[in-house]
Amino acid sequence: MLKKSLRASGFSLIELIITVTIVGILSAIAIPSFSNIISNNRLTAYSNEFVGALNLARSEAIKRGTQVTVERLGGASETKNWQWGWQVFVDIADQPPGNKLFEFKDNNNAQRCEIDSNGAAIEDCVLRTYTKAVADPYNLTKSEQFLPNNFTLISHANSADAIGFNSTGKNVVKSSGLANTTLILCDTNRSTPDNLESAKVIILNNTGRIRLGIDSDSNGIPENGINKNISSCTP
Repeated sequence: MLKKSLRASGFSLIELIITVTIVGILSAIAIPSFSNIISNNRLTAYSNEFVGALNLARSEAIKRGTQVTVERLGGASETKNWQWGWQVFVDIADQPPGNKLFEFKDNNNAQRCEIDSNGAAIEDCVLRTYTKAVADPYNLTKSEQFLPNNFTLISHANSADAIGFNSTGKNVVKSSGLANTTLILCDTNRSTPDNLESAKVIILNNTGRIRLGIDSDSNGIPENGINKNISSCTP
């Protein structure tokens, strides 16, 4: 009967070291790329969500025949910073007495979104809220921002706290009536110019038309409402 010789099988130490080294190199190349893919997907998702809120406000303003406002959440010190979240509400001037356009307030009784006998709104009414955790959507408190912690969504000064649409669908900003406005969504974990190349630019003209900034000159950086490349994450 023939006997087969038994030989040890497996990797030598040198082969193992080479394999681990190759895996490490490939991981170092792949992980940043994968992180950018995740970041790009999030930037697209959140820009679409904000544009969706603006479109909701505009369509409801036209349908209801009254102003509908998109209001920035967060504290007074967060002016121009929309990453904390936002809400869309029917904005009735001086109903209740002393209420102002661009500032949400109802009459604080138990019934929400009250209407008169003709079906017209007689107090402000929240239509949708975009925030992480809200105990009462009519009495908002903020403990953390709605967007990922490294994301910023910053607006022009003329839309620092609110953007409204009137009954014709035109864009009405708080400080100067009808106006154009721009917001820039950035991932600040990405270094310059990568953060600018991946940024989303949201543009509203005074007719209420909403669009995303494009890269018409093909240099990798999107353009603002006056067709100039953005140079920072602040409009």
